[in-house]
This record gives sequence, C-alpha cells and structure tokens, in this order.
Amino acid sequence: MRRVLVIDDDEDVRCLARAAFENRGFTVLEAERGESGLQLLEHAPDVVLVDYSMPGMDGLECSRRIRARWRGPLFMLSGWADEELPSLALQAGADRFFRKPPRWADIADAVLRMLDGG
Repeated sequence: MRRVLVIDDDEDVRCLARAAFENRGFTVLEAERGESGLQLLEHAPDVVLVDYSMPGMDGLECSRRIRARWRGPLFMLSGWADEELPSLALQAGADRFFRKPPRWADIADAVLRMLDGG
C-alpha cells in the first residue's frame, strides 16, 4: 500500500488531504510541524506534501532537510501570494508547488501520475 506524508499545521487541511488520498488507496501519515514530519520519514512514505507556513521550521527548511535524507516526490503547498515562493520551493527540493486552497483530488491524481511514471 502506498503512503503519503502530509506535513501541515492546519488540521482541516490534513483532514481534506487524508480523505482525497485514502479514497485513492493511500495510507496517510500526518504531522503538524516540520520536526515531527522529519521523524515520520522513517515510515518510508512514497510521497511527501509539506506546507510552506508552519510554526517553528517553515516548509522551505523542512524541504531542504527532507531532501538531505529522502529522494521521493515532494510537493509544497502555500496560501501565500508571494510570486517568488514557487521557485524558492523548487530550489529547496520540491518537485511541484500548489497554491492553497488546492483541489485535493487534482493533487492526489498528480501524485498518482508521478508515482506511476506519468
């Protein structure tokens, strides 16, 4: 069974992500902060979704630390309107960037395509 790790301090976001991914057969791992998300990498997720704006470690630093230990697909999400953020996310190691609020079904489908080589 495929696993997705969702790192986001917003419980509602994690709930919506969980529903979209569980509907596609994923097991969903969840973390409220970057630090706890890094610990969950031990569970070998197939993909990681990380929020940009979180207390403590932000999504950019979290992405850099994830990339130092793990090479799977990494997506960053943010509700911030900063035009530079998508390129900063890619520089930090993200494969794709999504604006919030996302269409979770679209993200889950993009993850499936990426994992299936498409």
